[in-house]
Order: sequence, then structure tokens, then C-alpha cells
Amino acid sequence: MLKTKTQSTAYNLVTDKDMTYSYAETNTGSTWVDGKPIYRRVFKVTNKALSNGAVVQSFARSSFSEITRIYAYLCGSDGGHIPFTRVGSGGKGSSIEYSSANNGFIFIGSDTWGAQSSRWLMIIAEYTK
Repeated sequence: MLKTKTQSTAYNLVTDKDMTYSYAETNTGSTWVDGKPIYRRVFKVTNKALSNGAVVQSFARSSFSEITRIYAYLCGSDGGHIPFTRVGSGGKGSSIEYSSANNGFIFIGSDTWGAQSSRWLMIIAEYTK
């Protein structure tokens, strides 16, 4: 059961107080273990080839103190969704990671996808400042 701002329950399974998702930085209303507020930002990356080590989205290290969660998925115009971290056929796998050396999110894995305007990558990052 998800806990929202208006529900009261003995179980606190979700730490998000504000389930708002935006391309702009949003304060979630939650705090990290160090007491700092957690912020969320959504990145939509279009027409980008994905191969091992490719930087898919810039996000300056100076923009945050600590990343608390990254999740991502690939969407197609056919309505299909591929979540990352992903384990595919033959043991192939893929993920989206943050690289301080590259100042952004990178694609890691043995899968590859060519750039297509009908396909996009959604990255949701939660972090403290």
C-alpha cells in the first residue's frame, strides 16, 4: 500500500511525501539519513544512441551533494518500456549510472540501441544538496 499525504496507516512503505515528477527540480518533502531534503528531477533523453560508456545526459556534480536513487527506462512509440537495471537474453545487461568523471549519467552494458526519434530514455534522479 502506498502512503500518500492524505492517508494514515501503520505502515510507512513509501518515503516520498510528494509524488510529483517534473523536468524541473522538485523538493520531495522527504529527508535523507543525514537530515537533508531530497530533491527529484526527471530527464527525458531523445534520439540518443545507447552503447557501453556513452554519456546520455549531463548533470553537473556541483548540482547535488549525494544521489540517493536513480531509476530509468527506455520508451518506444509502440508503447513498450524497458526498465534499467535490466538483464536480457544471453546474460546481457544494462543500467544507467552516474559518472563524476563524465559529469553526467552514462549507459553501462552489453545491449546497444541506435538513435531513433521515436524512442526516448527517461531518467529519474533523487538527490540531496
